Amino acid sequence: MILITPAQCRAARALLNWSQPDLAERCDMNVQTISAFEKETGSPTKTTLQKITQILEAASIEFLPNYGVALSPYKTYSLPYLDVLEDVLNDLPDGGELLFHCADERRSPPPVIEKLNELHSKNIKMRATICDGNTYVRDFIPSKWIPKDYFADSEVFAIYGNKFVVPIGFGTKDYSLSLIIKNKTLADAMRRQFEYWWKNGKEIPKG
Repeated sequence: MILITPAQCRAARALLNWSQPDLAERCDMNVQTISAFEKETGSPTKTTLQKITQILEAASIEFLPNYGVALSPYKTYSLPYLDVLEDVLNDLPDGGELLFHCADERRSPPPVIEKLNELHSKNIKMRATICDGNTYVRDFIPSKWIPKDYFADSEVFAIYGNKFVVPIGFGTKDYSLSLIIKNKTLADAMRRQFEYWWKNGKEIPKG
């Protein structure tokens, strides 16, 4: 990951029409941290710079050689799965829908469960397709069964906003990486595929 300069941060905000408070809120930082960085009066940690860079890249900012900055409607980048869920919060601040295809909540560690609860509390609606016979579901995530022959056993795929998330299976022992593809055409196509499975999926028996 490229660690951005103060000038790149200012330019990126201008392209996105974000204020310093906008960026600070999305990064879960104090606005003074952003202001001091851009004015070159502070010395942010590497972790802080990584977070700022990650948030701007997730918003379609591309950092170019020789300190260039551009806004791209199409972008791919990888994140640990827990950070993917954080990206959903940044992309859908006013609520929206997150779709999980081939989900299995039995694989979710406690931090992921906590993040799903947070998404629910922020008015983000969720639906999931799960493997036929799996009865492990969350009350706030309506789910339907799909045939075992068509269920991917590896990791969950996700769709939200203009993004489609594909598991790529590397990363830490706790959180494998996911490839996020920001492309409206692809996201809409994958959303239609999800709706096909949802329409043809089996209702999970009550109790």
